[in-house]
Amino acid sequence: MCIVIPILSCFEKIIFVPLLCAISLLWNTACFAATTSPTVLWIEPVKTGYLTDGSAFCDLQIRSSEPDFSVGSLRIRDSFCQHLLQKNRVLQTPLQRQEEDKPVFRVITPVYSTVTVFVNATYQNTDYMLQTQVRLLGKGYNAKTWLDAYQKYPVTTPAALSFTSRFYAIKGTPIRFQYQKTEKQISKNIGIYSPADKKSESIALSSDKTFTYKLPAAQAMKADYAKYEPRVFINTIEENNKYITLTSYVRFYDNRYNFRNLKHGLSAFLAGCLLTAAAFLWYLRRSSYHAH
Repeated sequence: MCIVIPILSCFEKIIFVPLLCAISLLWNTACFAATTSPTVLWIEPVKTGYLTDGSAFCDLQIRSSEPDFSVGSLRIRDSFCQHLLQKNRVLQTPLQRQEEDKPVFRVITPVYSTVTVFVNATYQNTDYMLQTQVRLLGKGYNAKTWLDAYQKYPVTTPAALSFTSRFYAIKGTPIRFQYQKTEKQISKNIGIYSPADKKSESIALSSDKTFTYKLPAAQAMKADYAKYEPRVFINTIEENNKYITLTSYVRFYDNRYNFRNLKHGLSAFLAGCLLTAAAFLWYLRRSSYHAH
């Protein structure tokens, strides 16, 4: 008996240890699948311009991290935009739906304003609040009529992500954000999604619902001020006894002031001198005055 028991014990270990590992792996996989974050949706500006009356407009479209995103599965509950005018005046206007079969919207303003766009939508049993911000320089001749019409509309205070120190994001500088009007945080971290390379990361959210995010600046002499690098910030909150996923689309631009230094200026000066000298020598060689 003293010899058989150790043998049976080893046999049990050989059988049951792999079995327990397999059960644990299946359990962790099931838990991971249950807690996997939902599809990332965001609303993105796709076109800006001017109307015949001088008003500025911006067309926006809802996009998804899923390659086979179906518009038919998306249910729009509400959409509106808030215009931040001079002297911190805020007007709220409805968001125009461009086409019924496509998630395309248009915001119009006849005055200079920073417009924050909000869209409440449901997709795959998940409630979303989509948000983005655009700056429009409207010069409409009907500005007074527009202001008189919409200043009577009530202004809501939705849960939103806002800049704490500026109205736009630049690369190479830490940008501080803050969530406002959020009742209850579900997680202490927020997700960050890059639509360009389809990569995700996370960042800690402080107790006052703020966080700081920084994108590296472009290399000297390679900055392109017309291009941008977008990010989608994702936060899940509880509001009115239901979960809402807030997604905020933000564009980060290069900033000229990041390259106003001696090294960059000296490089530009030397490059200009070399080009000038080369052009001058080429001109002397082609000039008939020096011909023999």
